[in-house]
Amino acid sequence: MISNSDYDENLLKQQEIQDKNFLIDIAIGYTKSVALSCALKFKIPQLLEDKSKSCKELSEVLNVNCDNLYRLLRTLSTIGIFIEDELEDGVFRNSRLSKLLISSTSDSWVNNVYLQSHPNVIQSFMYLDKTIESGTSQGMTSQGFSSAWELFEKDKQLKAHFHNTMTSFTSDEIKTILNNIDFNQYKTIVDLGGSSGELLKSIAKSPRGKFVESFINLDLPLVINQNKINNQNGGGGEEFDKRYTEVASDFFIDSDYPSANCYTLKFIFHMFDDDKVLSILNKIAKSIKPNGKVYVFDHIVQPKNQPSAPFYFDLQMVLNFNGKERSQKEWRNVFERSPFKIDTILILSDSKRMSVIELSLA
Repeated sequence: MISNSDYDENLLKQQEIQDKNFLIDIAIGYTKSVALSCALKFKIPQLLEDKSKSCKELSEVLNVNCDNLYRLLRTLSTIGIFIEDELEDGVFRNSRLSKLLISSTSDSWVNNVYLQSHPNVIQSFMYLDKTIESGTSQGMTSQGFSSAWELFEKDKQLKAHFHNTMTSFTSDEIKTILNNIDFNQYKTIVDLGGSSGELLKSIAKSPRGKFVESFINLDLPLVINQNKINNQNGGGGEEFDKRYTEVASDFFIDSDYPSANCYTLKFIFHMFDDDKVLSILNKIAKSIKPNGKVYVFDHIVQPKNQPSAPFYFDLQMVLNFNGKERSQKEWRNVFERSPFKIDTILILSDSKRMSVIELSLA
């Protein structure tokens, strides 16, 4: 008969084994992200779109070593990315997961997978220790880039994945935003850092933006210029609402923002430290019309000691942008130093990642 003490000891041993395996899995976690990055680089999901193929066929198309390609795909198949034929070694087909990686259109969430598994993004984490030691972002500078923006300019495909990721975030969240905010109360809305303009275009199409007189998308000149190129190449879709315009401007260099009743900032402040956030808020305060509002759509990290995506984004922000994700307390500390006061904070239960902070002049 097994005593209670023996039973408890066995449970403790089993837990210890599980804990050790968990820590090893974390330690080698980079192998999964790098392997995925490699498969995406070689466009394996697309090559398997029509039918199963052998590694010999794939290696001939890609002009790579067949044996090493096999080892890559075999490893990914163990975590559900691709499926190796049970009877014939070295023959693979797409799995349910890898089928999701085939499309990377402008509004697809898959862009974020390509973004997060990009070699330079992965490499940036090798400089986390230097970032912690120095107190400044080292993820890009240690790779020879002045900033993530320089990397985006040098790697046009990565730049497209970044902006498409932002667009897909907006597409995911726009229903939630419109369910909580009626924008008809404002004559002019300026979206600061609006990228492709997806947020304003969606509001303009909604009954909750029907009576807004002007929508202004403000972003960096390189972003606005890319929007123009996309539109000229037919990537702009249907003709824009005539109320919609775009302004090329730098948050920090140019003196004033367009005057408006409402300013929106979607996943913008988390890319900056507190001082730069305050700089933006001070400029908004000079341009906002009486009784105007500012809506901050961003992460609020919570709760402690539980897995949550914003905590991981926080490391990316400090590594690559010198920014940060903030708790409610940290957001309040920033806004208390600004010309604005918090009217409401909405932790949106139906949102994947976003909360809404509503501000007005103090």
